[in-house]
Amino acid sequence: MKKTILEIYALIICFGAVITLSINIGLAIYSIIGIASPTTTLNSYGYKNHQNNDAFWQSKPNHNYNPKTEETAPRPDEKTLTKKRLASYQLEIKAEHRSNIQNLIIQFIIIVVSSLLLLIHWLFILRKKQTVEKL
Repeated sequence: MKKTILEIYALIICFGAVITLSINIGLAIYSIIGIASPTTTLNSYGYKNHQNNDAFWQSKPNHNYNPKTEETAPRPDEKTLTKKRLASYQLEIKAEHRSNIQNLIIQFIIIVVSSLLLLIHWLFILRKKQTVEKL
């Protein structure tokens, strides 16, 4: 069965849409996991730096840097540092949650567009096939 240029074009679009859907559905699932549990998708760097006060303090080399004196502030007591670390960790979690929501919206848009392209071009191929069979 000989294919026309239009049929080949439609099949290529369908193939690309299926690949795009496969990738974006996987990414959407990852974003859903990140929305449900942002600590799971939080990057390792941010996670490690908030596990204890030493790691948190060392991750901020210019912490309270004063450019006039070119010195850093002395390390605060453990209670104050713990409060700062926990507050910073909560901000990291909120940022990760928000980032996953944004990513899910983007993935949803791509999934809708890819699905429409697949549907339109697949229906075109089916109609062409039915027309050929009637002849």
